Amino acid sequence: QIKKNDKERIMSKCKNISVIDKKSLSETFENTRLDTTETKEMMKLGKKYCLEFEKVLKENSNLYLFGETGVGKSYLSNCIYNYLSKKHTVLMINMPLYLLNLSKGYSDGETRETEILRVLENVDLLVIDDLAREKINEWTLEKTMNIIEKRIGMLKPILINSNYSIDNLKDKYSKFDEFDRLADRIKGACLDVEYKGISKRNNEISNSWLV
Repeated sequence: QIKKNDKERIMSKCKNISVIDKKSLSETFENTRLDTTETKEMMKLGKKYCLEFEKVLKENSNLYLFGETGVGKSYLSNCIYNYLSKKHTVLMINMPLYLLNLSKGYSDGETRETEILRVLENVDLLVIDDLAREKINEWTLEKTMNIIEKRIGMLKPILINSNYSIDNLKDKYSKFDEFDRLADRIKGACLDVEYKGISKRNNEISNSWLV
């Protein structure tokens, strides 16, 4: 059990090192334009995820959101981040931006990567935005795997969004033999949700918050 002072310190740390743009911080459930049936359904799902977050924590419920570019995956992830980060420790990483910053040295290079890997051990939720949008090579895959495998291995909730289904993700990673298992790790740990609706494939994963 994390003490109150420690939790407040981690919450502050998360806000300082989360890799997101300023626009994302203004995206909330309250100011969403519910102009399509899909948007209404997905925002309802996202809000339920937040309201039932104690169950999510207890069951280590992981979500993988996928769909075409521009349908609202990142927006929904931002809404969840902004809602939960008021009371919980949430770390959010836009993967292309994170990798770009790492490649440029971040100004403190390895120190920042080490810091993020250390913080994600203790946060209630890790949100990864835009997975696989970055250029795929051995270096980016190694950095991506460092984060995802560590988090899944700790049995703590992770929320990932991507333009690619998990099967398509596996195809993208397949040319890099040692990283091929990353898609399998994600598939085995996450309920995959297309923006059009919930996939039936991983219904064996415990997700009582959906009921």
